[in-house]
Amino acid sequence: MDEPSTDIIQKAAKGDIDAFGEIYRAFSRLVYNVIFRIVGSKEDAEELTQEVFVSIFQKLGQFQFKSSIKTWVYRVAVNTALTGKQKQNREKEKVMELGSAKRVQDQSIKSEITMESISDLLNVLPQDQRICLILRSMEGLSYQEISDTLQLNLNTVRTRLKRARETLIGIRGRN
Repeated sequence: MDEPSTDIIQKAAKGDIDAFGEIYRAFSRLVYNVIFRIVGSKEDAEELTQEVFVSIFQKLGQFQFKSSIKTWVYRVAVNTALTGKQKQNREKEKVMELGSAKRVQDQSIKSEITMESISDLLNVLPQDQRICLILRSMEGLSYQEISDTLQLNLNTVRTRLKRARETLIGIRGRN
């Protein structure tokens, strides 16, 4: 589906539900996929996707057409996912603090067993590199689109992607 027209965006910004529905249809799969790859949980991704579209609906009037609507939606999705991931990490820390040493050991064993999964491999990367790699390799964004989405210098995006790939190659070489 093509990006919604300026007219549709403006109507949605004024509260037109049908117009907002077009925006939702255009970007819901994209938003879910990005969030899922960041948080690694279907349930969390579904919940955060809903949060993203509530936020988009509330803030659409602030969209200034300085970038494409797709870039703006990506930015909202990534920021929401990062906030959700931080919350998820805090909750995990609390569980680990409350859990016994055996629980921690069991979790470590589970992590080693599932290390082959893409999600676990991505989680090895620092957050800034992981986000760039997801947007490039899984979402197909250009370097410039990633730069615009994350509001980073283009060379910073290139460096983060290079380091992420080097890290993953190093992990693969050890296995």
